[in-house]
Amino acid sequence: MKKTKSFITGQQDIQGINRKFLPPMILAFVFILTASFFSTVAAGQEPLLIKVGAYANHPKIFMDADGKVSGFWPDLIEDIAKKENWKIEYIWGTWSDGLDHLLNKEIAIMPDVAFTEKRNKLYAFSKDPVLMSWTRLYVNKENTEIHSIRDLKNKKIAALKGSVNLEGSGGLREIALGFNLNCTFPELDNYTEVFKANTRE
Repeated sequence: MKKTKSFITGQQDIQGINRKFLPPMILAFVFILTASFFSTVAAGQEPLLIKVGAYANHPKIFMDADGKVSGFWPDLIEDIAKKENWKIEYIWGTWSDGLDHLLNKEIAIMPDVAFTEKRNKLYAFSKDPVLMSWTRLYVNKENTEIHSIRDLKNKKIAALKGSVNLEGSGGLREIALGFNLNCTFPELDNYTEVFKANTRE
């Protein structure tokens, strides 16, 4: 299935962070950070407020039992925030909400975003991926009819609304069209709802 690379994206111009300066900050998630990189942060300077999009995609990013945004991505973001003298404020919503907030400059950063040429015209991406992921189909264990991709003909496939795994080049919708499967795709706001839909089928 489709392999994607997940990045952290930022607005092209927000709160004094311009397109030229944002990619080096984003690359800090991938490379070893050097002392000279942080020389621009003056001692005692007030933290810069950075609003970050968050949505439910456990274990990468989620809200824990105490109402704290946790997971792989927040760990990375908060580590760099300490070094960059940022104060992080998470804006919770759905995946689609996060991209809308980023586009409307209501947040500065959206983690866990796969690169597409269309998105690259709107957002500032890091030059290197932070995480690799693949598109997978999960079938209810009680379903004994589906063994190959052609067995998906006329089936419903629940998917994350707005995700590149559904809509992007080589995504599920394109694959289904290529095999003439006539699938329908209920688009849901998070993966919890996607898996709940699978158990109901």
